[in-house]
Amino acid sequence: MPGVLNRAATTDILYPTVPACDGTRPVICTGCRTMKICVGLPEPNNPTQLCRTETPFCDSETGACSTLPDTSHAECSKVEPPNVSPLFYCTGKGFYPDPYSCSSYYYCEGESVPGDRYQCPPGYKYNSKAKLCHRVPIHCKPELCEELSCEQTAATFKPYPLDSKYYYYCQYDESDPTPRILMLACDDGASFDQNLSRCVFRCPREGLFAKSSNRNKYFQCYRANRKFVYAELSCPIPAQVFDDVKKVCVTESV
Repeated sequence: MPGVLNRAATTDILYPTVPACDGTRPVICTGCRTMKICVGLPEPNNPTQLCRTETPFCDSETGACSTLPDTSHAECSKVEPPNVSPLFYCTGKGFYPDPYSCSSYYYCEGESVPGDRYQCPPGYKYNSKAKLCHRVPIHCKPELCEELSCEQTAATFKPYPLDSKYYYYCQYDESDPTPRILMLACDDGASFDQNLSRCVFRCPREGLFAKSSNRNKYFQCYRANRKFVYAELSCPIPAQVFDDVKKVCVTESV
């Protein structure tokens, strides 16, 4: 089903009895949105902190923060229904990081359709380079998770800070003061160059390489003035696709 971003509620509700550190786990939940770091004893010296914005709810079973309230506790059911963000609209086929959360991602079947949202388990972050959810050890500092910026005066493409393959564009609507963030992806082997405001293919070596966003095209890499350069070429027949194994244009069999 299409993915929807759930934003955090604005109030926190504590459990009737605040749990104490007992030496069995390094972190425990003290509320729907708060956790206690069990650094040692005596108990009053253990600090508490709020869950981060992108994972606002504490999961009492794991002690990690999550995007979903812990429904096993009645107190969490009192949290006001979260606001809903605009649907994620796809700009191409493949995986895309969630521009609003580091712990979820989308898969797109094509352009201009809502994406399918996938949520990482509590305590995990999405790694767009590996296309996997990676566990974040509790004793480590939280992974970098920068908030994407949209400024009314800067209607330009901007690099996604966690992976140079991706970049984004802020789409404004006069009827809605909140811009929609459109995530875009460069071809496999390419990265976004902010100075040029476009994707640049990085030649790994001399030869021919498929263009992942358009199977009728390919990159020709060669040396010029002691450095690699490339040319983007098309197959001679529009119905053909470039075979990256055979390194030739072929007609796909139905």
